[in-house]
Amino acid sequence: MKKTLLLVSGILAGAVVSTAQNFNHALAIPPMISDDTFHLEIIDTTHQFNSGIFTQTFAYNGTYLGPTLEMHKWDTVQMYVTNHMNDSSSVHWHGLHVPAAADGGPHTLVYQDSTWSPSFRVLNNASTCWYHPHMHEATMPQVNKGLAGLIIVRDSAENQLALPRTYGVDDIPLIVQDRTFDGSNQIVYDALADSVVINGTIRPYLNAPAQVVRMRLLNGANARAFVIAFSDNRPFYVIASDGGMISAPDTVTSLKITNGERYEILVDFTNDNPGDSLYLICKGSALAPAEPGGSGMQSGTSPLNGVDYNMMSIHITPQLPGAITTIPTTLLPVTPWSSSTSVRTRNKTMMGQGMYDMGAMSINGLTYDMMVINDTIYKDDVEIWHISNTSVISHPFHIHDVQFYILNRNGNPPEGYESGLKDVIYLKGGESVDFIAKFEDFTDTMIPYMYHCHNLHHEDMGMMLQFLVIENPSTGISTTSAPVNAPAFPNPSATCWNVPVSQSSSAPTQWNLYDNAGKLIQSGNYVSNGTGIFTLDGSELEQGVYHLEMLLPDGQVHFHLIRSGQ
Repeated sequence: MKKTLLLVSGILAGAVVSTAQNFNHALAIPPMISDDTFHLEIIDTTHQFNSGIFTQTFAYNGTYLGPTLEMHKWDTVQMYVTNHMNDSSSVHWHGLHVPAAADGGPHTLVYQDSTWSPSFRVLNNASTCWYHPHMHEATMPQVNKGLAGLIIVRDSAENQLALPRTYGVDDIPLIVQDRTFDGSNQIVYDALADSVVINGTIRPYLNAPAQVVRMRLLNGANARAFVIAFSDNRPFYVIASDGGMISAPDTVTSLKITNGERYEILVDFTNDNPGDSLYLICKGSALAPAEPGGSGMQSGTSPLNGVDYNMMSIHITPQLPGAITTIPTTLLPVTPWSSSTSVRTRNKTMMGQGMYDMGAMSINGLTYDMMVINDTIYKDDVEIWHISNTSVISHPFHIHDVQFYILNRNGNPPEGYESGLKDVIYLKGGESVDFIAKFEDFTDTMIPYMYHCHNLHHEDMGMMLQFLVIENPSTGISTTSAPVNAPAFPNPSATCWNVPVSQSSSAPTQWNLYDNAGKLIQSGNYVSNGTGIFTLDGSELEQGVYHLEMLLPDGQVHFHLIRSGQ
């Protein structure tokens, strides 16, 4: 029943009520795949959050969440994403700097029974990133049922540091989410839920050796912010944020982490004895009433809102051979771009007063339209973005393609743990942030990147806009990242598209046309006429985004088509 899944009940603000025997499930460690070729199978399946009780879930390769993908800077990786669900999906490589065609935004769907196979070079520094669906108006339902996973990027600079890095032993992934379960133990679509789930484990315990342990924190919740701390109020050390290492460990006793953010921390257990125990907790009472998870949210029925609660029990075990036992004093240099190099400042205002203000969530008064490019940016430009939150509720702002350095928060320098590269920035009501970013390496005149609120409920409600990065015409140099297939033309079109098809066989080729929701709306056969061009009539179609699938003898090819107005 639902009450058996709650971590807390009858809690008074500021108090933590839980007992050790409640935390009776060993923390699951997602399997790691370390390769340059990755196969992900999107599956509609079941997961046992409690032994013998089956909950309907989505997963990559397993029963809930997905494997951790280990990549190395400068490697070229090949991804194969096959969708076995009875619905379309997409996969966004959150935090990775990749071409727009490989970014996995809402324009790049993986249709039922199809495979998406982007390839890209890993350009990120050592960091913790993640992957998840990015469906238009349907991201939260798919993440809510389990579609998410970590990406760990390694590089030679980070590898020289004396840090824990034995995955699952002293380098622990922690995907922190909240979920609501109904009386049949099925996951409910809920922005602010009533149970904490870490790595797909409810009421988890972790065996931690008596040494320095690294924890990679990801807030994978739909909307809730967490204030991470330990039950004995011990200090811990932030060493990295979304984009990788900061210059030196930042000592804290609590750390707020919001949707999509990642932090890497070191926890010193060297003075603990085997058999000791403590808790990883959330100081929910430290959240302002209008922060998701605070006491004043509209969805205020969750027992987790506005209170402190235990999230994971930690059991100390003997120190291991080769253990890291000291906290480093320095890490890696952090060198933000100078404000003087910025060519422009863009102002973005996040608007919307409540968790469920349908239609009122916007950026600059605009909501998401797949047919509208809201910003066009020249490749290699450095820009300052001024983000302000005029609403009461807090919003995490996320940008695709690039990562940024925070210049100031409300006119003040960022905290030490926010001094490194970021791709998510949290703004409480009334706050403003300036950040600086460089839009380098990739251009695309058709497929945009996104920027949006990473509260998944708000994202699905349209609190998202999009931008193109294009070549600066003054350079006269074209480095546009071309899609795998030559593009259809003209595109957009109000009448028809000419689709280039390389086909060695004269046998008929089946084609399928899907709308943006993944519904098959037309199909037919194309017989090569020697020109290598298939003309698709779109004059009777409504305006919108379409996906053309060509089933050629040597494999499938896909085209992204836009039907414009007259």
